[in-house]
Amino acid sequence: MEILISVLIDESEVSEELLKFIKELSEEVMRMEDCQLDAELSVALTDDEGIKELNSTYRGIDSPTDVLSFPQEDEHILGDIVISLETAKRQAMEGGHFFHEEICILLIHGILHLIGYDHEEDEEAEEMETREREIKAKFKKLFP
Repeated sequence: MEILISVLIDESEVSEELLKFIKELSEEVMRMEDCQLDAELSVALTDDEGIKELNSTYRGIDSPTDVLSFPQEDEHILGDIVISLETAKRQAMEGGHFFHEEICILLIHGILHLIGYDHEEDEEAEEMETREREIKAKFKKLFP
């Protein structure tokens, strides 16, 4: 599995430790979801302004969001995930948990979208939320 990480903001705001965490977590979630061994995932880290622009362009929503997923049609390319680190930090503080835990939540959510999960309908949302909780439980040891 190949995880490509792009930093679209000032790189001094992103630690090597965070990049390593994202790579390792993404690989493990992809393994848990039986993604192809040669699958490629792209993760882009941005700020609220960057994700707002993407959200407006691709979803017609003129506001920032926490995570966007862009699936690809190529069987070897899982797709692209874009995360707003600014929103992730804010949500972690509001949720009373660690920043890395919020990144974990957003990566799981994004990867599940790429493999076909959705939350437009109540039944789909329940199924996706259940799977998110199951996966996150596997990483509980990382977060006190």
